[in-house]
Amino acid sequence: MRMNTKKLLLLAHAALCVLAGALLIAGALGIYRDGAARRTLDPAADIYTAEGVAAAAKRALPAVVLALAAAVACAALGVKDENRIARQAVDRDLRERAGEPERAKTLRLALLLLALGFLVLGVFNGSAHDVFVKASRICTECIGLG
Repeated sequence: MRMNTKKLLLLAHAALCVLAGALLIAGALGIYRDGAARRTLDPAADIYTAEGVAAAAKRALPAVVLALAAAVACAALGVKDENRIARQAVDRDLRERAGEPERAKTLRLALLLLALGFLVLGVFNGSAHDVFVKASRICTECIGLG
């Protein structure tokens, strides 16, 4: 049984996504391991540092770039997962049978646009850094990872 090129490209894209995810997970575990080792020597040391994150991201970057390239190639060639298309059709039929009102669709779109607007505003006013700092403190202090 021979695979055609489009199916092979779709399979390669999936494999690259799994590889990129595995490398990112391994990087996160490595950051924690190294930070925990530093913390044993100096209890005031940070577990999560920008340098550690940059080093872990650098190791995963080739797989992420290849996965993105495969995604672009799939899109350019029109490669689609037939199972996903079938599931979307079934979901659409179920929504139509349930009689989802047009007003609910409009409200959902308005809330999505409002949320995206607030995300953009938060990024531009520097709140993204504050959220990262608070999230790392929650992980290290409250949950007990550090």
